[in-house]
Amino acid sequence: MSAIAQSTEVWEILNRNIFFVKNAVKRLEAKTSDKFDVYDPNNRELVLECREADLGAITKARRLAGGHYDTGSPFNYVATMPGSDQQVLRISRRVPFLSIGKPSMEVYDSNDVQIASLKTKFFSLSQSFIVSLSAGVQVLKVKHKGLTGYRFVLQDKEVATMTSKWNGHQSDYFGQGFDYAVSIADDVPPNDRVRPLVLAFALAIKRILKAGF
Repeated sequence: MSAIAQSTEVWEILNRNIFFVKNAVKRLEAKTSDKFDVYDPNNRELVLECREADLGAITKARRLAGGHYDTGSPFNYVATMPGSDQQVLRISRRVPFLSIGKPSMEVYDSNDVQIASLKTKFFSLSQSFIVSLSAGVQVLKVKHKGLTGYRFVLQDKEVATMTSKWNGHQSDYFGQGFDYAVSIADDVPPNDRVRPLVLAFALAIKRILKAGF
């Protein structure tokens, strides 16, 4: 895959290989949107704040109701640098009033330029997605990794994993309330567009898979 035009500060975040993610919705807060904080475990630094921007009243009501009311609802996850409006990536799924089949998901870069579109691959025995990129069409497979995680395989190459039971580096820190860890493969080059793609997918994976993709 190839690089995309983003600032040095954005790539400084995306070029890291391990991220710890925690739910940022407070215990007594009404959940009308999804919120995640993303940390670099090596220096225990908050590097991304992922929030849902511009949700409509109906979608907020579905978030609040939860369960099957929220299944398949639209989402718009915007990951920004902490304490700023500087977007690092965005992944969204719009659900039109009338549609045939399941809607695609779009991934956007820090300039809000679309870098990928993901669509369910029909007639597949695994959870697979057709990924449309400027360089062509590829297949992203999401495979179970034990009972607590997933493997992301792009064109038959494992590019990342995620797990809710992290036993690797900084495992003591992970035990301090994190929901899951995302690990990007060491051989994924710096400044490669696969990095925002898999990180965006990992942030939204529960909502994606919950919708039956």
